[in-house]
Amino acid sequence: MIDVVVVGAGPAGLACAIGASHAGARVTVIERDRLPRPRPCAGLINAAGAAELAALGVATADAHRLGGIRLVDGEHRIRRAFPDGGQVIDRSILDARLADAAVDAGVSIVDGVEVLRPIVERGLVRGVLTDRDTDAEIAADVVVAADGATSTFGRSLGTVRDPSWPSLLTIIGRWESAQSHRSTLDIRLDLRRMSGELLPGHAWVVPAGDGTVSVGVSVLSTARDVDSVNTTKVLEAVVDSARVDWELGGDSFSPLRGVRLPVGLSVMPAGGPSWLVVGDAAAAASPFAGLGIDRALISGRLAAEAIAGVIDTGSFAVLQNHAPSLQAASEPYFRVGRLFTGFAGTRAGHALVRAAARNGFLAEALCQFGTGSFRPGSISALRNVAERMSWFAPRA
Repeated sequence: MIDVVVVGAGPAGLACAIGASHAGARVTVIERDRLPRPRPCAGLINAAGAAELAALGVATADAHRLGGIRLVDGEHRIRRAFPDGGQVIDRSILDARLADAAVDAGVSIVDGVEVLRPIVERGLVRGVLTDRDTDAEIAADVVVAADGATSTFGRSLGTVRDPSWPSLLTIIGRWESAQSHRSTLDIRLDLRRMSGELLPGHAWVVPAGDGTVSVGVSVLSTARDVDSVNTTKVLEAVVDSARVDWELGGDSFSPLRGVRLPVGLSVMPAGGPSWLVVGDAAAAASPFAGLGIDRALISGRLAAEAIAGVIDTGSFAVLQNHAPSLQAASEPYFRVGRLFTGFAGTRAGHALVRAAARNGFLAEALCQFGTGSFRPGSISALRNVAERMSWFAPRA
């Protein structure tokens, strides 16, 4: 039996913990916050994410079902089906169910404890140092960084985000809404700077079916002068625009959460001789729209498979398969997404995206590429062409 420590109790970390425990590892998950914890998040799950949750034994039968996506640009509206359907579940509920499944699998969860740094012996990570008064050191054969987009622990292991690859400046809050029962989410393409100039990126209004909606903004890092953008003000403008249609309450009843979200596997390396990185810590979210729960779960499963390989073979060299596995599960779809995001951040690119949203076929393409759920047909063929062509583009 090998000992595994997972730093972070989000979907990626818990998916890894469950899989590794089933494979025969002795797993401890360490979470800085007390559980359950409120987590500002749209809680949007696509078909791939639902399949990953089902495989982990996590029920989502009571999730709010989404059947449509409405693209909004000023007064223009166009509705398309949500490819293969979507689900919305409160993140605190989802995380609690994943934690329950982990405990049922034999995982030990320690919450309210912060990991300070890795323990390194002879150049190898051999555990973690925590802020506990007693038993502060926890030994491990494999350490997994799953501590989210900022990932201070991942950086202490040596991970670095490639600044030449795109990221998303995101902010999200939650509002009461008399229209929370809707089965269609909104994607808005009419973001504006304080000056009134159009801003590359998108906003979303996601109904939760419980009397609330999540409203958020993602600004492309490839936009001009992006560091000068006040995302809080942009979000306020989106809320004002949507207030009447969605019958929103006054202020957000949850604290606004803003973060620079790394996407498209822009954080590297994804592992070392005795450590792995998963979820937002590995920039596993889609570069198209930042959709992340499905990719977090997939990255956690792949890490667990690498750990299972160590148990089966007795060789820690198997951990080196994790990064190629992440790449194989994401490319060349992510490569197309990185190129798309880079282009959409330009003034001309953003104008073309807005124009595409007004065309039936291209609006459908935006929805399928954005959710990562593709149906057989002409758009899947378009994806294949785009992926083949992406290999001839500059490094992305």
